Amino acid sequence: MNERLEIAEYLAELIHSQFENRKPAMIPQDININELLELSIANQIWGFTARALMRLENIQPQLYEHLKRGSSVMIYKSKLQEHEIKKIQEIFEEQGIKNMPLKGIFMKKYYPLPELREMGDIDLVVEENDLERAGKILKNMGYTLKQRISNHDVYIKKPYMVIELHKNMYKQEIDKKQHDYFESFVNAVLDDEKKYCYHQKTEDFYVYMIAHMAGHFYIRGCGVRNLIDIYVFRNKFKGQLDEEYIDRELKECGIYDFEKHMKKAAGIW
Repeated sequence: MNERLEIAEYLAELIHSQFENRKPAMIPQDININELLELSIANQIWGFTARALMRLENIQPQLYEHLKRGSSVMIYKSKLQEHEIKKIQEIFEEQGIKNMPLKGIFMKKYYPLPELREMGDIDLVVEENDLERAGKILKNMGYTLKQRISNHDVYIKKPYMVIELHKNMYKQEIDKKQHDYFESFVNAVLDDEKKYCYHQKTEDFYVYMIAHMAGHFYIRGCGVRNLIDIYVFRNKFKGQLDEEYIDRELKECGIYDFEKHMKKAAGIW
């Protein structure tokens, strides 16, 4: 068997074992463990790989400790991200800044464990005229402006926090049609008992998730985590989604066929 294919199949086994809450199959003899871990990091599925491997009885003590340390960092980082976005939204609500978290911070809630859904940064959209004011609040919270990109500013706070503060939800240079479609607060829904904190309704969240994935896919490709997101989301809301609405909006964005292929790929994985 092709070595890369064997690693891919074993990664799928590690992922499945976590969803099924069971011990995974033994590590195939021909697999290079370092390459396995490197691919897990590159695809942002370290949490799946580490927790699964730690269930094996014959794993080397040094490797076990390495996986345990990494898993502990993932748990801490996940808790810190959840705490920070809650704190940021509370301040934005007090200051009257319309805001809406995107993608990962919601997807984490749908996974068996939130730390399994790795998230390199928190995406938060505000209105363009509030971008500077929102940035000042982040600076007052200890963040530093690292980079200013076409549609968002990147703020960091060591050791683990990265906030992408968006003025719109989709880059115009990637696809103007989708940029215009995802006008930031058009389909947004106010959170309960809030005046300035918003979220996307379930179907719109999915359409945006696919659009964001497509943007990455066509520029530089995307990893296994995107496929896991589709699998997790569709299982979480199985039988509850307005599929006609989703298909109509996917066609409007020009990503109807893309979603069908990716949904199929997620099932294969």
